[in-house]
Amino acid sequence: ARHQGEQLLVIGQYIDQLDEIGERLKAPVIKGDTSVKERQKLFDAFRAGEVHTLVVSKVA
Repeated sequence: ARHQGEQLLVIGQYIDQLDEIGERLKAPVIKGDTSVKERQKLFDAFRAGEVHTLVVSKVA
């Protein structure tokens, strides 16, 4: 892969697809029912490079 090892942010609209992408990539999914505390924790970890892939719904 050309960008192997780089961070990946997946943004989408359909929760069922995002859940499947999260499962396949073994990545956390942030969606409407994700608590503010959990969102902040995941975004902070992504910014710090601790989480390499993050899947986010448009409404999250």
